[in-house]
Amino acid sequence: MKDALPPFGAGELPPKGVAWLHPVQLLRTAYHVWLSTTAKEYVDRRETLAALDQLPVPRECYPVSSLIPLSTYDAELSPRFLREGIWIDYVADVGDSWNATFAVSKLIVTPKLTPRGHVGEPLPAASWLVLGGDLVYPTPSRDAYRRKLRSALIGALPGWPDPPPDPRSELDENPAPNLFAIPGNHDWYDGLTNFVREFCQGGRIGGWFLAQRRSYFAVRLTPGWWLWGIDIALDTRIDPPQQAYFHSILRGERGTSGHTFQEHDNIILCTAKPAWLEGTGAVTEAHRNLSFFVREVERNKGCVRVILAGDMHHYSRYENSGGDQLITAGGGGAYLSGTHQLPSQVPDLWARAHESDPVGVAAGTGPKPEDAFRAAGHPYPSRKDSRLLALRGMLLALRPANWPFAVFVGLLYWLFVWALRRGKVDPLSLSLRDLMWFPVNLTLSPSVTVAFVVAATMLASAVTLAAAANRSQSRVLTVVWGMLHGFLHMVLALLVAREIYQWAWPDRIAAMLPFDNAGGVVFAVSVILIGGFAGATLVGIYLTLSDMVLGWHTNEVFASLSIFHYRNFLRIHVLPDGSLKIYPIGLRRTPRKWRYAREREDHEPYYEPTDRVLLPHLIEGPLTITRRGRPRPIV
Repeated sequence: MKDALPPFGAGELPPKGVAWLHPVQLLRTAYHVWLSTTAKEYVDRRETLAALDQLPVPRECYPVSSLIPLSTYDAELSPRFLREGIWIDYVADVGDSWNATFAVSKLIVTPKLTPRGHVGEPLPAASWLVLGGDLVYPTPSRDAYRRKLRSALIGALPGWPDPPPDPRSELDENPAPNLFAIPGNHDWYDGLTNFVREFCQGGRIGGWFLAQRRSYFAVRLTPGWWLWGIDIALDTRIDPPQQAYFHSILRGERGTSGHTFQEHDNIILCTAKPAWLEGTGAVTEAHRNLSFFVREVERNKGCVRVILAGDMHHYSRYENSGGDQLITAGGGGAYLSGTHQLPSQVPDLWARAHESDPVGVAAGTGPKPEDAFRAAGHPYPSRKDSRLLALRGMLLALRPANWPFAVFVGLLYWLFVWALRRGKVDPLSLSLRDLMWFPVNLTLSPSVTVAFVVAATMLASAVTLAAAANRSQSRVLTVVWGMLHGFLHMVLALLVAREIYQWAWPDRIAAMLPFDNAGGVVFAVSVILIGGFAGATLVGIYLTLSDMVLGWHTNEVFASLSIFHYRNFLRIHVLPDGSLKIYPIGLRRTPRKWRYAREREDHEPYYEPTDRVLLPHLIEGPLTITRRGRPRPIV
């Protein structure tokens, strides 16, 4: 099998990371969220995929969703399994920064990886790659998948040696790597159309073989261990065909002879969202839905030992007294998320009753404190580093990617001042004390119609922003905090306009311009640029203070910073003795400059960094998880 062509042609550059605060991007994302949310109930492609999966499967495709497991690793057939076990890589939230996505992909394909802190033999490259959701940002399209994700994967692993191994071979000593994927909310913004095209129609991406026909999958790894990936769509709901699919697996109705689900088999479960981190300790709808699924598995004699998720772009881990693990590892290629607001414990997904179960609550069988999962290990980045990074949010206006947002804020400032002057109110002649109270007087006196509408819009936007971040605390606090933010913007707009009005240099510039009303144009441009910089800085201060004091807007702070360092992924080793080892691997700094590799063998990565060396390290562990011989009792 020949290498794939280089992912980028002559003159084509890798895509830049998403500017999340760009006004056009904010509107586009809001539109796709609204459209996908309203239309998903009418166009849910998961049911269509389930129906099509009943059709005959071409010989060259992997019918994994029909559950023909890879018997390559059967202990009775494969000497390789007896010697080495199985290696799996899990990476989530890719396709935002190409630099970060390719850096992680390059580490994944390294034949012998020796992260700093690891003692023993180097870690071999995995034969399985699981993409755990949010595979492209900000919205899915064929071109976005090609340029942001496929290009990174092909650039890291262009092909596979000739002749290509048969993926169904039971005795192959060097099987081709297989790729599985589940969609996240960003993959659902087009109704799952392009995800299905990319990952559910067979073929390969570079040297990885695509191995699924639905947006969820279940594969038997070894005797006693399974890998499951569920599709929770946008509302954390698992559709009836998907439920029936996993129930049929638990009943042993799918799979070839000797490769069906056995009672008390253990499961590594992959989901697109860490439902245990939803809310602030409260049991949310997402938590209930995932808990219901886990409890149904346990009732049917399965054992869910590890749950992996992305969506939050950091590494964190929670563990209960029985050694079950809840791991968030979303560091594949999206902007960094903070860890300093993570709770010290989260409710138990295996609990026998929740708020949605009034019978269990009345009987006293609800979640108990000892059932909770507690924070274990060290999050990545550390809480201390996360707080220090969040303080950079106050310098939001200095980041070039945020300059369009600053210009947008400046336009609002100019429109506000222009509307006041058009209404024959001259705020430029007011004293500082009058300026401080002017927004209050304006909102109470709607005689200046246009200015009143602009002021009301600014206040409503600020309150809406606060309400979107605060879903658990007092709504009175939300309104007060949001209105204070809006009032400060109005005061700042008036202060900036008054100061510019008093400066002499705008008049000098206007005198040099050869057209009428040059003074008004210079004044407007000055307010837009200077006011925009000041207003964007105020937004950064508001977001940072909200995060540090109230615990709000943590995601918005880090989205505005778009930090692409602190990458992470998981390398999982299923040992021949039935135990599981998880190696959380971090990459502290991501290269930003790449070139074609000067010396490369066939099928090796196309690119190499020029500004820094890839230096992976163990975040913690490795973690050792023993196979549970029986499920816990579930009422």
